[in-house]
Amino acid sequence: MSNNVYKQLMFQTLRAGKQGNGTLLQVSLTRNGSLMFHMAQQNGINQNGLPTFDHQNASKFSFSNIESASIVNFIENAMQGELKKISFMHRNARTPKDIVFESSIYNNMIQFKISVFHKLQQDQRVFNLYLSIDEMEVIKENLKSSYNVYQKANAILALMNILPMREGANGNY
Repeated sequence: MSNNVYKQLMFQTLRAGKQGNGTLLQVSLTRNGSLMFHMAQQNGINQNGLPTFDHQNASKFSFSNIESASIVNFIENAMQGELKKISFMHRNARTPKDIVFESSIYNNMIQFKISVFHKLQQDQRVFNLYLSIDEMEVIKENLKSSYNVYQKANAILALMNILPMREGANGNY
């Protein structure tokens, strides 16, 4: 299957700044049905005034099923008013990183922040992005689907271009 299909199965949000200090978050579906997160810092603005991003030094990460469930619980609790912070240490990755999710109130509304503390060779990069409750809802629902075994199996089959037979078509699944 071509990579173009995977590129279409992506959620993206960005906060660009005229001073070149924005962050891009892309969340895409992998071949095994899990989610891959990609955060890149803005490194300028092109001739058309559009932001450009440093994808070469981006931070890429995914979550285990247990981590995904923890994030879903964190989001659901924050939406009910329980504001807190959770963090995940990814030390086994090629480049060690700490990933932190925070919830807080801003202008009487819940906001979320994702921070990634990423060690790149000799220096450390920090990626920060504030997200709205709606953006976190999309992430929450996609994370739920990524660790649901039935939905994950269907995602893998769909990505392989094999559709599962519907119940009742001939008495089989």
